[in-house]
Amino acid sequence: MFTAYTIERHGIEDNATAVFESLDACKAGIDRLMAKVNKIRQGVSSKGIHSIPSTLQYPFRESTIAKLKEIVTHDLMGNLSIAMSVLHLDVATLNQRSVLSTLSSTNTNLNSMRKDTSVGLRSVRQDVASLTVSMAAHQIEDRRDKIIRWISPSDYVVDAHKAACQQREPKTGGWFLQSVYYTQWLDKAGSFMWLQGIPGCGKTVLCSTIVEETKLFCSHHASHYLAYYYFTFSDSVRQKTSTLLRSLLLQLLRQQLSVPEILVDLYTRHSHDVPPETELINALRLLISATGQVYFILDALDECPATNGERAKLIALLKTFKGLDLPNLHILTTSRMEPDLSDMSQMVTAPPMNIQTSELDADIRLHIRIRNQMVNDPNLSCWPSDLQDEIEAELTRGACGMFRWVSCQLESLRKCLRPSNVRQTLKTLPKTLDDTYDRILLNMDEEYFSEAFRALTWLLFSARPLWLDELAEAMTIDPSSSPAFDPDERLFNPDSALTVLSSLIVVIPKGTARTELEGSHADSNLESALQYTDIGPDRSMGQIKSKFPLLDYACTKWFLHAGTAKTESVMQLAAQFLSSEDEVNFWTKFFDPDDYGLGLDRRFQCNKEPNRRSSIYLAASLGLGDLVTFLLDNGAKPDTKGGKYGNALQVASLKSHTGIVTALLTAGADVNAKAGLLGNALQAACLAGTAEIVTLLFRAGADVDLEGYFTCALGAVVGSSNPNPDVVLEILRASKRARASRKHKEDLPKRFETAVAQQLTARWLLRWAVIKGHDAVAQELLIGYPETDLIDPKEPNPGTYNAGNSYQPDKSSLFEAVFYQRDKVVEQIVKHIFGFEFSQGISARDDEGRSALYWACFKRSEHTVRLLLRHGADIHHAGPWGWTPRYWAFTRNDQSMLDLLNIACSSKSCAKCAHVEAAARTEMANLAKTGRGLVLYDLTEEAGDDEMKMT
Repeated sequence: MFTAYTIERHGIEDNATAVFESLDACKAGIDRLMAKVNKIRQGVSSKGIHSIPSTLQYPFRESTIAKLKEIVTHDLMGNLSIAMSVLHLDVATLNQRSVLSTLSSTNTNLNSMRKDTSVGLRSVRQDVASLTVSMAAHQIEDRRDKIIRWISPSDYVVDAHKAACQQREPKTGGWFLQSVYYTQWLDKAGSFMWLQGIPGCGKTVLCSTIVEETKLFCSHHASHYLAYYYFTFSDSVRQKTSTLLRSLLLQLLRQQLSVPEILVDLYTRHSHDVPPETELINALRLLISATGQVYFILDALDECPATNGERAKLIALLKTFKGLDLPNLHILTTSRMEPDLSDMSQMVTAPPMNIQTSELDADIRLHIRIRNQMVNDPNLSCWPSDLQDEIEAELTRGACGMFRWVSCQLESLRKCLRPSNVRQTLKTLPKTLDDTYDRILLNMDEEYFSEAFRALTWLLFSARPLWLDELAEAMTIDPSSSPAFDPDERLFNPDSALTVLSSLIVVIPKGTARTELEGSHADSNLESALQYTDIGPDRSMGQIKSKFPLLDYACTKWFLHAGTAKTESVMQLAAQFLSSEDEVNFWTKFFDPDDYGLGLDRRFQCNKEPNRRSSIYLAASLGLGDLVTFLLDNGAKPDTKGGKYGNALQVASLKSHTGIVTALLTAGADVNAKAGLLGNALQAACLAGTAEIVTLLFRAGADVDLEGYFTCALGAVVGSSNPNPDVVLEILRASKRARASRKHKEDLPKRFETAVAQQLTARWLLRWAVIKGHDAVAQELLIGYPETDLIDPKEPNPGTYNAGNSYQPDKSSLFEAVFYQRDKVVEQIVKHIFGFEFSQGISARDDEGRSALYWACFKRSEHTVRLLLRHGADIHHAGPWGWTPRYWAFTRNDQSMLDLLNIACSSKSCAKCAHVEAAARTEMANLAKTGRGLVLYDLTEEAGDDEMKMT
């Protein structure tokens, strides 16, 4: 600290001592200053940018700035002044030459130290500014990466597009790209085009050509964005409209420089689950509305299945897109012409276009010459050129626009050994693709007909594309034999499957196989999958999955086949499997049925091995509603205990299987049965946030006060990552009914009141409702629980809710309501405060000194300012840097707000108010001189809750 020295002029030794002591004090101050800078640097380098405390933001908070001022002003500048004073003493009585030489050297050193001090301070400012920029950039990029990972359905679109492009020949599709149809689709406002074609005519390949050309077009035009999608019948995940919506959102997001606010909000509310499709549609609508020209290309709508309702949802989605009437949205689709797609004719802005035109012949000739390697193929290339020309002409004439038909004929021609065989084959070409498949099947080697039939059945009904080694393994499983699977009967090489199946299948990149045939033998897949899990005595070997390539599919997908094949034989087969303890024990080594389908936020660790799972519990956990009904009809007890979640009703409630919950309750399941990790079904349903199931359970007599994993049902709601406001209201009203039904207040159970008053449930919930805008929940809490102080800000944040949306995570709901301008809720909170005389409320202040009135003035909410002043809010309460509500009104020249404040206390009669206005006026003048006035205003106006950081 600065120490005053008495300077006497009776000896140079005393003066020198004073100088050097002052210099030592300066050095100590510089060391302290650099220690703080090094502490910042070390923290960042050792732990990364995430380790920087939230208080270390530019500029420093008031306390930090004061500390730095103390070091610089007292330790450095003060002691430097002393040294300089000593050095400027009258030295006439001394040996001037010696003294001046010494003092000149010392003065140079002092000037150097002063300069170093100034440089050091600038370095501190630059370091802190650099850290702030780095923190902001890192946080933005980190949030962007998290949102991309969360919304990304996978690389389905990328893989599908690459596969289609690999089938495309250069210069094909040019006839369409140069047509007026494509030009109009690009340019016309709100355009919607539908390309139709029969199977095998190259719709997907043409679609990939359009995608590439539209990519190029968008790259040459600012604010033009492309998103595309490929449906396929070989992958059930890619058939879902929710996957389509997420893919479109993801592709648009990746083309944005920053993350749109709508996606940030969607991520905040659903970071641990998949948002409902309605919210995905709304997010996509808002994103398109705020963007430039947007182009959607959707291929193979007919491969979105009609049997499970997905195609109807897809058509409804397209109608929704069309109904949005967005002039900047352009949609192009391809599909076969099927009856349930006929409604699309009313959506398109141009007549549906059949791509089987004469222009396609040129593409087919290129396909014959290049794709099938007429020049490089070992068999075809040695044939005479006139014969090659004859093949090209005949195949082009007979193709009728079907690329797949051409490929199958070329495969047949390759087997010819002499020109006469070639010409005979050309004379007897099948006329259609179906005729071609019939001929391939009829010509198949009878010895391998069973294997081919099993392979095609698997390809037709697999829940995802099969790897080639999985397909080869599936061909070996014969459900009619005993045992059904014999490893010794495997094919020598998985590629042999291609030899057996000839042109009936296509292997796409990454080694997966698909077919375009149709059939109806889904039961066989289920039976084969279940029998494959019975792999004999080698069950315990460590490398079991690598030795049995189909095991992963069999264990993780068999129940999906059981869910679609609803015959009684399938139900019996599945019930038999789930009733076998040995089979279930082996199966669950590779698959966890308890947590299947649960998001990370709804998975709970169980410290002990769950009791044996009953067949009805497993069926309910897997969502097999028909199997649950089958088991109940055949004598299964709905309340059988076992499994991680205790019983079938609890696990079905947790996984939102409404139909199964209804069936179990109808069969007499005990709605209040205590079992499992969560304790009871109501807490499971509250955690899942399914309002319909919560209502069903209450109708069946569920006890809202029943304890479980959480203290009460409301605690389970809070325990979820994203509470459902409808469930919250249902629980609050049920609790109110339960309390009203009891005769004496002293008989009320204390645990619910404890959860509300002492475990922060209601306080947390009120703040959540205010932040999210759920006014009905907030009002229900304030009206329904008057005995509880819901406003006291002393309790810390519970932590389960991401309070990133809150400007002060541990503060009063009143502050939140004012900040987010929830006027009706503010009125209820004020009534709550004054109706029951709680200790905290209108006068409560946060750590920086801000009050509710401060925030109301900052947000320019005249209604709230009037309300708070009417109830005695202190107009003189100051926030950081001494700023008061009047400061904001004055600096913004908001006369209407000043008039309101003057009613409570006028600057003409109040010295405090007059001082605030004078200080604000002076500060604005100073800022205007430096050109910073407008910057200050704009930052605080736009930042809102970041006002403290930016000023």
